[in-house]
Amino acid sequence: MAYGPLPEIWFTDTDGNVDQDAIAHYRATHTVVAEWDCAPIGGDDLAPARPETARR
Repeated sequence: MAYGPLPEIWFTDTDGNVDQDAIAHYRATHTVVAEWDCAPIGGDDLAPARPETARR
């Protein structure tokens, strides 16, 4: 913990609710386990079509 303990905001969801289990685990073990979903919103797994570039 080079910069001190993490603030509760690190354990807060988008509605402002603190995940009490996660923060209790962090305070007991000083470890954080995080995950996220990098899928595009809407579930479309395809990248948008790229316009063809003009060659000079």
